[in-house]
Amino acid sequence: MRNRLLVAIAVALSVSSAACSDVLGPGEEGLVRVGFRLAPAAAASASQDRLVIVGTNGTLRITDISFIVNEFKLESEDDACLTLGDVDCEEFEAPPRFVRLPLGNGTAMAVTQAVPAGTYSELEFEIEDLDLDEGDDDATAIAAVAGAVRAAFPNWPGKASMVMVGTFTPTGSTQARPFTVFFDAEIEVEIDLVPPLIVDQANTIVTVVLDPSPWFRRVDGTVMDMSAFDFVQTGIVLEFEAELENGFTKVEFGD
Repeated sequence: MRNRLLVAIAVALSVSSAACSDVLGPGEEGLVRVGFRLAPAAAASASQDRLVIVGTNGTLRITDISFIVNEFKLESEDDACLTLGDVDCEEFEAPPRFVRLPLGNGTAMAVTQAVPAGTYSELEFEIEDLDLDEGDDDATAIAAVAGAVRAAFPNWPGKASMVMVGTFTPTGSTQARPFTVFFDAEIEVEIDLVPPLIVDQANTIVTVVLDPSPWFRRVDGTVMDMSAFDFVQTGIVLEFEAELENGFTKVEFGD
């Protein structure tokens, strides 16, 4: 039997430029930083760096959501492709990053990259495991990410790309059931930037805003008992299939 979690992912973006008098000219580059944070509604339900999801059957308290991200790309309006990490889009895949999503109001920065001044119409990124080809040109970076993953989760399965840690407490009970659930998640996200991202300042921040709450809340008002998939108890790596819902909800300019 295959254990599968089918969800929809809603992604919002916020874009801001650091206060700076340096306006870029043709041929110049600015630093673009890409980060991840909780959506405001999810952050509002977080308490002491715990994301709390309440259902009619019980309560999920999530203390960690971490994932491996790969292949950040920006596509310019004239369809020229720029991979964050290298200028040769056809031959380069950006090395992976290990992202630990702040379960509060913070932002986890995943990429800092010099990008030519210009206008960009699409952002792409992937969440996937570290099972890459032998002899990969980015072996050093991959080894560094693998080291960070193993340091945080020594029993991380090779095919996993995401983990969630927390507890499930059934309604009417005081007994919290702990869990560590690993996911075999292959998620490719392509987001049209409307309005386009204009890199015309020395520093620009692009933030991917995620709300994990709908991933684990059912339409009938219950939440998933994730303790049923605890890796130590079951050895299960939960297959995670995701669809990008309506691209994103909004793009904000400013702080």
